[in-house]
Amino acid sequence: MKRISLIVLFLSQAALANVGKVPLDWIKPGSQHQKAFTSLNQLDSAYKNILDANMSLFKNIPEDGHKRWSLQSIRTEVAIEAGGTIGVMGVGGEAALELVWVKKNSSSKMNRAIRLMEEVTEPESESIQIRGEMTEESLAQEIAPIVDLAIASGHMRKRRRLFNGLFKEALKFQSTIRELETAPAMGPWYAYKYQLELYVSAEGNISLVAIGNSIRLRMEWWRLKKNEAKAFYPPMIQEELSANAKFVTAIASDLSVMNDTPLDNGFKLNVLKVGVGTTVTGNLFFVKGKAKAVGSIFFKRDPNEDQALVLPTLMNDVSSYGMIEGGSVVDVPRFSFREGIKKASGIAQFFASRAKTKEEGQFELNVIEAEFELFTSGGIGIVSVEGSSLITLFVTRNVTI
Repeated sequence: MKRISLIVLFLSQAALANVGKVPLDWIKPGSQHQKAFTSLNQLDSAYKNILDANMSLFKNIPEDGHKRWSLQSIRTEVAIEAGGTIGVMGVGGEAALELVWVKKNSSSKMNRAIRLMEEVTEPESESIQIRGEMTEESLAQEIAPIVDLAIASGHMRKRRRLFNGLFKEALKFQSTIRELETAPAMGPWYAYKYQLELYVSAEGNISLVAIGNSIRLRMEWWRLKKNEAKAFYPPMIQEELSANAKFVTAIASDLSVMNDTPLDNGFKLNVLKVGVGTTVTGNLFFVKGKAKAVGSIFFKRDPNEDQALVLPTLMNDVSSYGMIEGGSVVDVPRFSFREGIKKASGIAQFFASRAKTKEEGQFELNVIEAEFELFTSGGIGIVSVEGSSLITLFVTRNVTI
């Protein structure tokens, strides 16, 4: 059975009937004060109109029956203007929220849900799977089919240059993931995936930014499972960790502040995605994700780990994070970053608590993807159409990884 995903890119009259605004401190740097959700009546009403308009639309979609193609999921992109106005997004700009509606009442729902989550976090791209223990010969064998595929597309002409360039990038990528593998998991959150997007020109030149009519490739590392032995008794002292291991461990520890934010309607915070780049020396830093092709580190929470077992991080010397701003690296205070993460989870809670859980029709809302900016002050705000995401929270129901 073929699957189709539909992206809703328009505003219905029902959604426009009651325009609402988010609090400005949700989208602009400044106050960390969290407004009471019960006072957000205008936003509450506008969000409800968007949900109702979508459900009214979806009711008119005919059943697929036994057709060869089957509509399995629908995505609604919700934008927030610089002034805070919320509405379903047209063409262009940045979506603050992406609502993914999954078809109900299917015997294969669980498998479909797992595939859906992979699609939500994984835009289509050819990927090169790299592990820390791979030899150079194994790396070459992994790269060769991707090179052949690129040449067969007719867009690439220089096979040797493309192969050599990808092999060089793969060695650098492998060096970084070996450092990530040494990062101790100091609580329920841990890094389980790292990606790096590459763009290849017709001449075989490789860049981290889009270059004309180029082909996009992805290098990818997965941590198959969390190392429980490292979760509570890291075998190495602080000075023995690399800069990248400290960076990842500190972020994972900071994410523990989200455990204090309960989610309603059966939703849970499933995955968090952070946009990262690397310096010339290979050290990681924050970078806004959609402005240009960058890397991404994915974190998830171990559902079997008791929240009471969360330990304070050993990364006390990590007092700030580096972030690219205006072409240069600036320091982001770590304390403010923790406060911003907590605020972001509260904003996600607002949208999850008001989502419908007993929708009529074929589809139900299963994934809320909320995108946030990180400010140089360390504060976090939900992305406006003028902004660019750095942190993405995936709040899901009946979908897991």
